[in-house]
Amino acid sequence: MYLPLFPFTRAMSQSPCLHEVLTTATIMSKFCEEYVISLSRYCGKTLRQMNMGFFKARYVRDYVAAAKLKAAVIWAAEIAAVLILGIVLAVGYGKITVMQEGSMDPTLNAGDVLLVDRMAYRFSTPKRGDIIVYKTGDDKKASTHIKRIIGLPGETIQIKDGQILIDGETYQEDGEFPGIENAGVAETKVALDSGEYFVLGDNRNNSEDSRYADMGNVKKRNIIGKVWFIASPWSRFGFV
Repeated sequence: MYLPLFPFTRAMSQSPCLHEVLTTATIMSKFCEEYVISLSRYCGKTLRQMNMGFFKARYVRDYVAAAKLKAAVIWAAEIAAVLILGIVLAVGYGKITVMQEGSMDPTLNAGDVLLVDRMAYRFSTPKRGDIIVYKTGDDKKASTHIKRIIGLPGETIQIKDGQILIDGETYQEDGEFPGIENAGVAETKVALDSGEYFVLGDNRNNSEDSRYADMGNVKKRNIIGKVWFIASPWSRFGFV
């Protein structure tokens, strides 16, 4: 953009001073025009950069949000898979039972919700110290009980002076249990046949177990499974 100099052409020829003024004005006008053009180009570039920065920042924010959402979905899916697997295992291979009495105090309390592994003895044999759920007989209506295995097949069990003797040797138990006041049928030696187990409740003086003739020894075929976890109450939540 140049200043219109045509009206002053004649005046310039008559006044050298005016000619210098107009020349200076023309130069300044051209400088201003170039400055304005440069400024507009700079501003345009800056605006484009700002727009690119805005969209780039927005893209980064969207990407981060999508990544967080993806991680949350994966985490939720993993939790759901674990829960579903746990339910399948519990229903298909396990059993949930409730301790109905105090014969296993203090290890198990009345009202404890217990998880039982029904597959525990499918490929192995019960071990001394295992807490098992079993039926007292082959009848489907036979009562169900929870006790601890003390004697194994082929052994002899005797209770003498409040102590348990296995094959004539005093059995040193893991844990503290009260001395046994009533030996029952184990006052004399009890021989265990193949596939038979002698069981006791941890609450030794308040438990109906293998010391009583109407309960007797437990046959392996009547063992339902092994107690391995306390699911409730929350204060006792954990492995047995």
